[in-house]
Amino acid sequence: MGSISFLIVVAIIVIVFLAYRHSQRKASSSTDSQDKISATSSAAPSKPAPAPSKPAEYEKPSTPAAEPVIKGESQTQPSPLGADVPAELQQAIAALEHESDPVARHRLYQTIVDTSYKNRKNSGARALCKTYSQQHVEEFDKIAKPLKKANGGKLPHVATFQNYATLLAEDGDYDAAIAVCDQAMDYGLDDKTKSGFAGRKARLEKQKEKA
Repeated sequence: MGSISFLIVVAIIVIVFLAYRHSQRKASSSTDSQDKISATSSAAPSKPAPAPSKPAEYEKPSTPAAEPVIKGESQTQPSPLGADVPAELQQAIAALEHESDPVARHRLYQTIVDTSYKNRKNSGARALCKTYSQQHVEEFDKIAKPLKKANGGKLPHVATFQNYATLLAEDGDYDAAIAVCDQAMDYGLDDKTKSGFAGRKARLEKQKEKA
């Protein structure tokens, strides 16, 4: 019995020892795995945190460069006639559309015709001058009487007739130019020349013959 008890005790000690060694190996293996993971983590280069995006700078909307204004060049805008209206005539043309007084209309016509006639080499001004000259001449029958009264019983110099006749002659329309001279003589108008509208008509007839 004594030897059996001794063997049992030895067996228990061996079992306990083996169990202890097994637990020690398991603990050691777990520690090594953690160390490897730690070493790998510390060895791997950490990615830098992305830099905060720079806010886009505000860009001012581009403004088209203004066209240079040539000194002395009048600003123009389209007229109802399709021609360009110089700035100095815009008010006169606009006023003419609403004016009903014959004398006031006559003065507006003269302003438009005189100014556009001086710039008749420009196609737009020329068309403007011819159109308003024709209107002035056609309307003069209503203007003549009140204008004569306002001028002390005598008609003043009306440049529209001679200017219009010149334009028509320059365009080769001699018959129309001669007809304007006849109208001016019927009203007793003077063109401020020695021969007057009679002499102007005679010169136009000669030009017609040569044309």
